[in-house]
Amino acid sequence: MSAILTTRAHEDLALARRRLDELARAVRALRRTLGDTYGVRRLCDDVERARSSLGFVGETIAEAEPVVVPVPTPTEVMSDLPYDPVIFADADDEGVGGMRPQRRTGR
Repeated sequence: MSAILTTRAHEDLALARRRLDELARAVRALRRTLGDTYGVRRLCDDVERARSSLGFVGETIAEAEPVVVPVPTPTEVMSDLPYDPVIFADADDEGVGGMRPQRRTGR
């Protein structure tokens, strides 16, 4: 399942959960109005069964999401041997600057 489809599925699932919550509130209101009748009890059971089914759908969506496995970067092995001093012959230490003796000009 592509990332777009799983995003859409999450949105649809969230909408279904919100609508189911609205239905549950309406059924509770009916229970207060009509009392604990056989029909109201069946509606309450149906709402709970729908809530359980949405949970299963959520698990299915989670399983369908692509798992991103990080690709390990290759390890670079650095030599323990000292660098050739010629590489740094004309360099100053960065941040320190001017550590070489000043050259005098013919003035």
